[in-house]
Order: sequence, then structure tokens, then C-alpha cells
Amino acid sequence: MATLAGLARIDCSDSGLNAWLEDDRGDRAVHRAVLDAGLQCYPLSDYTIATPRPDAIILGYAGVPADRMKPYVLRLAEAIART
Repeated sequence: MATLAGLARIDCSDSGLNAWLEDDRGDRAVHRAVLDAGLQCYPLSDYTIATPRPDAIILGYAGVPADRMKPYVLRLAEAIART
């Protein structure tokens, strides 16, 4: 997760992660950049109704072994850095 240092703070679970975006990056702009990088994510703002939340993206990775995650995390970091 050091790859994402300065870009996002990560909360992990068994099935996915929340990337809490840093430096005022908007989750919708990051969402588009991540999609352009060939990864799927969801902007947290799509799920916020009444209470504003910090910008974040939600990613699922169930079924991907930990030893295969590094290239995906690198692509994620590059996408976030482009926004």
C-alpha cells in the first residue's frame, strides 16, 4: 500500500477496499481515470444521500490472490496520480 502513499488512505476488508482520496481529488474524476486504466471502481458519492462524506472510491477484489494484486495497485496509483 506504500504505492498509494500521498494519494489515498486505504481501508481493506476481505472483499474490497475503500480508497479515501487525498489532496482534494474528486471521486468522480478518479473514477473516470481508474476506468480508463482498465480497472473497475465506484465513487462513494454515488452512495451518499444526506450526509456529505470525504471523497473515496470503492474497489472489489474478491477472488484475486494477494500475490497477484501488485500490478493492479500500481495501475490504481497511476490513475489516481493523473487526476
